Amino acid sequence: MNGTPKKQHYVPQVLLRNFAFGKNEQVHVYDKQTRRTWKAAVRDVASENYFYDWDSGDGTKTVEDYLGTVETAAGPVIEKILQLDSLALSEGEQAIMSAFLAVQMTRTRAAKERLVALSSLLIDRLGGEKLAPDIEHFLEALKDQNALNEQFSGMVRQSVDDYSAHFLNKGWMLVSTSTEDPFYIGDSPVALQNRNKREGPWSNLGLAVEGIEIHFPLSTTRGLTLLCPTHVANIKRAGEQRDFFMRFAPSRLKALKDEAGVGCIAKALNEGALMPMDASNVRNFNSLQVAFAERFVFSATPDFALVAEMLDNTSSNKRGPKWTPT
Repeated sequence: MNGTPKKQHYVPQVLLRNFAFGKNEQVHVYDKQTRRTWKAAVRDVASENYFYDWDSGDGTKTVEDYLGTVETAAGPVIEKILQLDSLALSEGEQAIMSAFLAVQMTRTRAAKERLVALSSLLIDRLGGEKLAPDIEHFLEALKDQNALNEQFSGMVRQSVDDYSAHFLNKGWMLVSTSTEDPFYIGDSPVALQNRNKREGPWSNLGLAVEGIEIHFPLSTTRGLTLLCPTHVANIKRAGEQRDFFMRFAPSRLKALKDEAGVGCIAKALNEGALMPMDASNVRNFNSLQVAFAERFVFSATPDFALVAEMLDNTSSNKRGPKWTPT
């Protein structure tokens, strides 16, 4: 396709620039597989040549134009959040950000690797069994890089319809840290966490699973945390209990766990107010960026001690998790 760039970003520059320093818009880079670090321009990271392109037999096709449309819509909303330091968004703006998150979750190198891993898992589990023709064709196609790119690009295009509603129905918070303890951004920045105990053989890291949390960095000092409706309901009940005791029995407030924190979280959820994170929460936020990154972690500072520590402790952190999003 004429005019399509050779270098195609799977984390958009409109986001990466919020982690850059200097007039040349550079970031510090950590390679989890080689443990090398260096500085690079935003235009040269989180990208691969022809990452989304495939040959249809009738010329080269790509989703680069579609991704550009999504980024163009989301850019002003991200800028508004950072300028106002608030999540006071209109329904339309929140829908735009939900679409952006859905696409970002599925457009990365990590997502493409998960697609390949899923096909390998199905072949191993279903080996020898007669498969439906469409499934057999799908699995065979993924063995070819051109067909893989076509399937992958279709998944990216479908992501808004498939996943954006799962972002919209969460409780949204704008979280913050300081420049002295900044957020990382990984090459697969939509990171999921579930503190509920996993039951059975299935992952508890699905967008629709009870207890799910979604963490996404917007800049070195601001990020999004999305909480499942169950968490939101529990926080609401705790807030109502706190308000009751403040009004009728203030002496019993100390019996409530983290009464000040509940009020701050409730205000962040209900009013879009800023939710400051303490050092332990920033560490958790950054650790998720490290764990979900397929290979690269980016930062405004050269401090990657947490990345090195996590790689020392768990060898599986050298690659991103191989799960499917729902």
